[in-house]
Amino acid sequence: MIPMVTGYDSVMIWVIIVAAGIGTFVLKFLFFLIFSRINEMNPIATKILNFVPAAVLAALVAPSILVISTELNGTLIFDTPKLIAGVIAGAVAYRTNNALWTISVGLLALWTANLVL
Repeated sequence: MIPMVTGYDSVMIWVIIVAAGIGTFVLKFLFFLIFSRINEMNPIATKILNFVPAAVLAALVAPSILVISTELNGTLIFDTPKLIAGVIAGAVAYRTNNALWTISVGLLALWTANLVL
């Protein structure tokens, strides 16, 4: 078992976890409740919402490829194998528009780059 490294006891940690879960559920429920009452979306909002999946994916992937160093005055450090795999996966995504191919080729490129570099 991993030792506790926080100043909280186990009961308080469970209270925080349950409160965070309830808060997340309430926010998602309210979102669906509000948008279920809207019959028709604004066309501009629909066009904007089409870009949300790509923005979320970029927000998840970019921090693992680009690392900001705190020791070198906040300069960007590139993880070369991840950067190469990210560029290759981006090209596959652009070309095929298929998530399974993108993930497969990206993983293969990452493994190959880790072996070679």
